[in-house]
Amino acid sequence: TNENYQSSALQLRPEIQSALLRNQVAEDNLKIAQRAYYPTVMAGANLYLGSPHMRYVPPTDVLHTTWDVGVGLTWNITNLYTNRHVIAENEAIIKQAKALQLQTTDNVKSEVYQSYLAYSEALDKTRVSAKAVDQAHENMRVSESRYNNSLALVSDLTDAQAAQIQAEISLIIARADAQIAYYKLQKSAGNF
Repeated sequence: TNENYQSSALQLRPEIQSALLRNQVAEDNLKIAQRAYYPTVMAGANLYLGSPHMRYVPPTDVLHTTWDVGVGLTWNITNLYTNRHVIAENEAIIKQAKALQLQTTDNVKSEVYQSYLAYSEALDKTRVSAKAVDQAHENMRVSESRYNNSLALVSDLTDAQAAQIQAEISLIIARADAQIAYYKLQKSAGNF
């Protein structure tokens, strides 16, 4: 059904996945910008191995090992005043990304619906063409019978043959169109 194809498209289409990722990136950027209000704590450690070692006086030709540990706190106070513009920009980007996601979703749903309608119409056309072939065969049988009983002219028989061939060609074209419409539907649903 159309709903199955649309749900498949919403899960598999790369445009939808891209829009979701854009939303996630925008939200992550907003979180990063909001964290700029807070101080940053850093910790580090060093291990020194040297001969002669610069921390030992007088220098000797012995292998010495030393170490140090440190903790640092940095806080950019100007971010308290300037960061609100960055946050406002990121909030606007989030709104834009969500609007783009809704537009992309609507476009995909519309494309799937159009493809589904085209496929349904192609199937209907195939059924009608199959009935036309059956009627053309019956018309040919009647025309042959009438011709064999000297009730119809050769031109009537050739007209019936031409109509039968035309109906068969129309059926082949309708089947090909239905196959193309099916593959377009599968592509729009994200299955290819």
